[in-house]
Amino acid sequence: MKVTVIAGASGESAFGDGVRQFCEILRESDCEIKEWYAPFGINGFCERCMTCVREGEGKCRYSREFMPLWKSMTGADLIVFFTPVYEKGLPAAMKNLFEHLHFANMEHRPNERMFGMKALILQAGESKTAAADISSSAAAWGISAVKTFFVSPIPAESELRIAAKKACAMLVKKALPSFSTRIAFAACRKRVSGYGDCSDKKYWTEKGWLGDTVPWKNSDFRTDEKE
Repeated sequence: MKVTVIAGASGESAFGDGVRQFCEILRESDCEIKEWYAPFGINGFCERCMTCVREGEGKCRYSREFMPLWKSMTGADLIVFFTPVYEKGLPAAMKNLFEHLHFANMEHRPNERMFGMKALILQAGESKTAAADISSSAAAWGISAVKTFFVSPIPAESELRIAAKKACAMLVKKALPSFSTRIAFAACRKRVSGYGDCSDKKYWTEKGWLGDTVPWKNSDFRTDEKE
């Protein structure tokens, strides 16, 4: 099983040590782990120029920096967001990552594999705002199976082992898009069908999503379950 772990802090920090410990515990279950630490090799903030939406994500000046992480996410069986809370919210580096991935939101060019993806949010801190922001971004990509687990700012090994067990439990379960995700997809389909000639409409047309086809019945989807 492949797991992509996205840490909202530097790997050189005390928090980063906790993330690495969590990954080592998870590897005991024979998981293949890919670790990403803030700032994720991204050397600039999203400028909201919308080039990624209008012309394609490859046209963004930072695409070579964030696309490897996105490919790691779409190629995983589980995504783990492990984040501290900064100023009662999401760390800037993680927020920046999500902004760079705006092109992959459901109303633009979602990846079909995300509709069968599972995500575990590990938040270090009591405030729920960071976890809520991550959950919102995950929903925008099409992820319905999202679980949240809160740990201490500097997690103890016992907490990390519990978190790893939760991750393993999610890995063995199949995921299908929720009712709300399906409704959101239908709304986006209607919206995109009304567009003129643009990257988004071309993408949806090529996928066949403007007709009767839906991502969760695609051959690339992660489960053989039927509606």
